[in-house]
Amino acid sequence: PLEELLTRATGVLQPVLDRRGVTLTVDVPDVVVLTDEDKLLQVIVNLVENAAVHGPADAEVELVGWLAKGALQLEVRDRGAPLDPGTVEVLFEPHSRGRGSAKGTGLGLYIVRSIASRWGGESWGGPRTDGAAQGNAFGVSVPLARGG
Repeated sequence: PLEELLTRATGVLQPVLDRRGVTLTVDVPDVVVLTDEDKLLQVIVNLVENAAVHGPADAEVELVGWLAKGALQLEVRDRGAPLDPGTVEVLFEPHSRGRGSAKGTGLGLYIVRSIASRWGGESWGGPRTDGAAQGNAFGVSVPLARGG
């Protein structure tokens, strides 16, 4: 069940969110997904932490989900300066870091993509396309359990 996992993720992320003054809003359907719970937790934590750390402080980060293509589409959206769409794919490569980033190993998005591809899902990123004035969105598709 996704709801239980999101509660766990929020607990793990709370110190980073508090330190940056970031508010996390969650709008995800109540579904059951067919994934390894710890791997999905890692994906969500990586995506939200990236948005909280690399997006603006004292801002909102959104975790949204919708059903499409027979899967749950999960996307994390920030309010930061839009990334150059032509260079976003590089961020999914091992040891790649975003602009001005001196922290971390540069493996977060690489891990996200690796996990998503192992369960047959997709991963993506780039400037927001949901009508927000500015920001970036990174997401994954997650397989639904039968009857999910």
